[in-house]
This record gives sequence, structure tokens and C-alpha cells, in this order.
Amino acid sequence: ERYGGIEIGEMRSGAFDTTKRVTVAMIQTIQYVLSKRCGDRAKQRQLKEYLKNLKFLTVDEVHDNCSANKLKIYNKCVNLDFQLCLSATPYRSGAVLENLNLQKWSGDIVYCISEKTLRDRGVLSDYKVFELLVDHNDIHYDDLIEDDYADLRKKLIFHSDVRNKYIIKIIKILQKLELKTLLLFQSVEHGEIIADRTKLPFISGNDSSKVREQRKNELLNNEHGGILLASDIFKKGVTLPDVRVLLVCDNNKETAITLQRKGRVLGTTKTKNRSLIIDFIDVYDEYFSAHSESRLNTYVDSIGEERIGILDTSADDCFSVLENWIKKWFKL
Repeated sequence: ERYGGIEIGEMRSGAFDTTKRVTVAMIQTIQYVLSKRCGDRAKQRQLKEYLKNLKFLTVDEVHDNCSANKLKIYNKCVNLDFQLCLSATPYRSGAVLENLNLQKWSGDIVYCISEKTLRDRGVLSDYKVFELLVDHNDIHYDDLIEDDYADLRKKLIFHSDVRNKYIIKIIKILQKLELKTLLLFQSVEHGEIIADRTKLPFISGNDSSKVREQRKNELLNNEHGGILLASDIFKKGVTLPDVRVLLVCDNNKETAITLQRKGRVLGTTKTKNRSLIIDFIDVYDEYFSAHSESRLNTYVDSIGEERIGILDTSADDCFSVLENWIKKWFKL
């Protein structure tokens, strides 16, 4: 039977059932019911009693669910026998205090499952990473403010005609090969620029959940590949196993973001056992070389140097070689 015959209660918008042996709850719903905004005192008492008597608490994506406000809720579970916390990226690089606070509450990592094990079990697809090197020192940019990260990112990444031209070249290759592809952007502005030039759909937090779901389904149901552009609303929490290629279009350094993003497309299906990540190495002394190196190191740690290919965009045959690499990897 479904769930082994165990009935599942739900706490979410439009549902509040704590009577079943197992309850799946949205933390936002719990926060609302316990807040002063909720006028239903009976429901508040019911929830407090439920948390007080809870025996097993599971917190998914714990790296996003350990703020002071959320810990205040979890600490109401005073009679727990078991607590299970799950995350692909529990500790953020550089966030020492946050990491220690999480560790203090949840305990340290007790079980770690590697990507290799998941690939061997057929849970994750086999994948490679192809990186395109862009040396921004060879490109002329007007009026750069060297110590202003926001200005540099806008001019070198979001509005760079050269770099955006490379993104569009990659899109055309993937369209030609009919490979289902997700492009991720940290900036809505950048996503809209590429969407305007390619006439491809772009979704962000500005779109309703209905529009986002519609665009996602259009991509997944496309029998001839398909390309979808998305902001970082899709960097986590959304699994797109039918998508074969992830193209990372910006330049961030956070290891957790890199790991979360690539996880969107690494799932397997009956017809898919290989995936591909395409990313950029942006060479520039201020910020971007270090950010690119951080992402590269994350890929190396995940999959090994032998599965990473680097191409120099200044080479005449860069994109023809990229196309051949893609064909060879997907056996096209």
C-alpha cells in the first residue's frame, strides 16, 4: 500500500490535520498558526500540544531551516526520542557562527552519502562539467569601478555583450542537439536580457506559481529538447530529472549554491542516465577569478578532475569543440 499503509496528516495552506501517525508540515504554516496573526486559539493549543508530545522530528533542507525563529519552534518539541536533519549542504563556507549554531542544535554529521554511491545506485545520473574560460582582461569595458562588486558584476557578467554572446552560442548548440536544458541566473535582470535576445521563456519570483508550473511542464513535456531560463527560484527544492543540461550563467562563489544548483538536473529516468553542467571561468583579478576557482574546486571535489573539460573562448574552434564534446558525452 502507499506509504506502507500509514495514513499521512498534513499541515499546509488549507489543511491542518495532526491526528495521523505521520504528519508532513510546511514550516510557514506552523509559524503562522503560532503567531499573533492567527486568531484561532484552539488551533494554536492543538499545535502546541502536538509539538510537546512529538517523538520523531525530521527537518529537511536543514541549512535553510535553522534560523532563531525556527529553532524556537523546534525547541517546543521537548519530548523527542529521535531527530533527523537532512541536507546536501549543511555548512556554508565562511558562515562560521551560523554553522556552529546549527551544529549546537542538530549535532554534527553522523552519516554522509557520497555522490559516487548515489551514482552507483542509479539515483543520480553520471555527469560531466564543461567550463568556458572568459578572460575579461582582454575585453574593453567602459568606466569600471574596480572596488565596487555590484558595478563589476553588472558590467562584466550581466551586460557583457561578449559573454552574453557566448551564452547564446551555447543555447543554439543545445537547441540544435535537442537537449532539454535549464539556464540559471542569479539576477532577474540578466535572465531578462538573455530572454529578450533569444525569445525564450524566463521565469522568476515575479511570476505566479501557476505561470512557473506551466513553464516547467512545457519544458518537461517538450519532445524536442526545450530550453527554460529561470532565476534562482529553481536552484533548490525543484527536481527536473528529465533535464539533461544545466547552464550556469552568472558568477557566484558559494559552494552550497553550486551543489544545490547542479542537483536540479542530476536525477535519473528510464531514458536518462547522463547529465551535463556547463559553467564559466571568468578571469578577472577582482572577485571573479576567485569565485570561478571556488566553483571549479567544488566540481573537482564532487566528480574529479578527469570529468571536467575546460575550453578557452578566445580559441577559434572553441564552440565546435564544445559541440563535439557534448555529442560524444550524450552519444549523439
